[in-house]
Amino acid sequence: MSDDHSVRDTLSSLHSSLKLQAALIAKIEQREAHIQASFDQQMASLHKGAGLADQRINEIVRSATIRIGEEANNVLAPLASQYSRDVSTMSIQLRRAHRIAWSWTCAAGSLSLLLAFAGWASVSHYRREIATARGELNRYDAAIPVLQAYYASDATLCGDRICVHIDPKGLRQGGRGEYRQAKPRP
Repeated sequence: MSDDHSVRDTLSSLHSSLKLQAALIAKIEQREAHIQASFDQQMASLHKGAGLADQRINEIVRSATIRIGEEANNVLAPLASQYSRDVSTMSIQLRRAHRIAWSWTCAAGSLSLLLAFAGWASVSHYRREIATARGELNRYDAAIPVLQAYYASDATLCGDRICVHIDPKGLRQGGRGEYRQAKPRP
């Protein structure tokens, strides 16, 4: 009777363990979905940020071009009689504007590279998280057949090993002597 009770307790604990594993698998799947949604959201944000940066760069370049053109017209119109001196002045101003435009272009390129690196780092991080979660899920999936086989067999715990009801001969254990201890692993 105590063996039936211990078998029921063992089956009950196995059943509880399977429920917990099912809940854990569901939680892992939920976490993976959350990570994927977060990844998608960050990628959308990255694309939006890159688009905004590109738009801002274009506005800066347009503004600089318009300002350079206005300055050139203001300088050349009143000083047409002194053409040679104006050409050298304009050349200096254009070099300065070119340096400014080049500086803005370098800054925009650096910002684009920084954003790309941040996106790559985020993607790498979430890929590692997903791979870790998948590894855990695979371990749990591998344990399910063992638990199902244990649950389906006539087995019980005998100390630190499993005893199974397989052979009517030999050393037996249990209240009625119906179990035999399994052979230890080499």
